[in-house]
Amino acid sequence: MNLSKQHLIDELLTYCGMALDLTPTQYKNATQKYQAVGDWLNKPGTLLAEAQPLIYPQGSMAIGTATKPVNRSEFDLDLVCQIQINDEASPADLKRAVGQRLKENDIYLERLEEKNRCWRIVYADEFHMDILPGRHYPRAISGTALLVSDKNLATWKETDPKGYANWFAERCHHQITLVKGVRDEVEAPPPSPQTSTKMPLQLAVQILKRHRDLRFGDDKDAPISIIITTLAAKAYEGQNSVFETLLRLIARMPSFIEKDSSGESMVINPVNPQENFADKWREAPRKENLFFDWLHAAKRDLIRLSNTSLPNAVNDLTPFVGERISSEAVRQYAKNLNDQRKTTLRCLTATGVLGAESANARPIPPNTFFGRDS
Repeated sequence: MNLSKQHLIDELLTYCGMALDLTPTQYKNATQKYQAVGDWLNKPGTLLAEAQPLIYPQGSMAIGTATKPVNRSEFDLDLVCQIQINDEASPADLKRAVGQRLKENDIYLERLEEKNRCWRIVYADEFHMDILPGRHYPRAISGTALLVSDKNLATWKETDPKGYANWFAERCHHQITLVKGVRDEVEAPPPSPQTSTKMPLQLAVQILKRHRDLRFGDDKDAPISIIITTLAAKAYEGQNSVFETLLRLIARMPSFIEKDSSGESMVINPVNPQENFADKWREAPRKENLFFDWLHAAKRDLIRLSNTSLPNAVNDLTPFVGERISSEAVRQYAKNLNDQRKTTLRCLTATGVLGAESANARPIPPNTFFGRDS
């Protein structure tokens, strides 16, 4: 692939990634609301406040790979509520204490839903936040690990969302130059805890997850985000090009799927080697089969994209991000080129480079990239 074509594809993919982001307004709204929950749980004089509850994002919001949902306006916000409690407290005790305090607020009470391990606060047509109670795990090496409930509230299990976010950030910085916002007129993506500038790995993960969403819809056996994100981060080699990043990730991700002594597949949590993100593959082999089917489809679609041109770009981007975002990306690219050309002409006129012949020349029509002008 020549450099001009790769530059075109990289610009389009970057526009696509930015369009997948939550808007700054959505991000600000979600942040303000979960911080308000934290303030309520920490209100001085209340019983729970003595346990020093601390709320923070986990998952895609924490690592800068959150995406707008497909065909719905409500997005998910996963939160941890870390509480200092004594060793005798059970997972059920911890969850009950958080729920009781939330129910004392009329606003939260009418929006509250109880889930197996967490409490959900629903803001209709905006987002819902899942609040998972947890406690600090002092025996862990990382210093950031937590103990949270298993799905039955029976026992504690170790998790480390802060440790994972730190690991992912380190992988993003692996021999890379930051991908700058491609154009000033594009609405900037919301800042992640690590950086306000999107990096190739973050963009690639967003695009891969959207490709998964479009391919499988609501199929419960579709590849889960934590497996895609973990394998992608392990496979990342520090490419600066979003397209090259995608190409290398798809080629290398399978090599980071390990096997246990019985030959079962494992995707090991990089901050907790005892945790296998692919543990469900053993009991539901279709999940593993669909993962490799998806990876094969992503490779095929990426090869097709590598041969694209502007007139075909919408069709070739659609498997990755959908037709609407593909069309927006191409329109934004065309707008930018036309704006650049106008700026260049103004500069030439101001410096006197354009003479009388230039002034009388036939104007060049703007680019449309969608065939002939109407």
